Amino acid sequence: MRAENIGIWNRQHFWCGAFDVSSLKVVEVHKYEECEAVDFNSYWVFNKIVDSVKADELLDTYKWIFFWVERKDNSVEINTQLECEWSNPTPHDLLMLEGVKSYIRKQISIGLPRVTQKSR
Repeated sequence: MRAENIGIWNRQHFWCGAFDVSSLKVVEVHKYEECEAVDFNSYWVFNKIVDSVKADELLDTYKWIFFWVERKDNSVEINTQLECEWSNPTPHDLLMLEGVKSYIRKQISIGLPRVTQKSR
């Protein structure tokens, strides 16, 4: 199944984004097609400069958390890079992860995927 741009943040439909751990805010979002066009390379997708640090470095050092929104069965889930990288999370890790997801959920909404109409 192809990913959908079902997340909405600041009126933008998106598939993935970045969450700033220090400000507890979603700071950047991207459509699936943008990510696919650069072969999902975070260096090209997350290319903002923040306080002279490149966004992909903020992701690499976990100052920002990469997340994506996807439909699973009859629900919508927020997933993060942490879940993919942790092999044996502690209860504290899982509690922190739920906190991150809770802050993300409060800042985004879920909609129908945006379909581009072709002009005739």
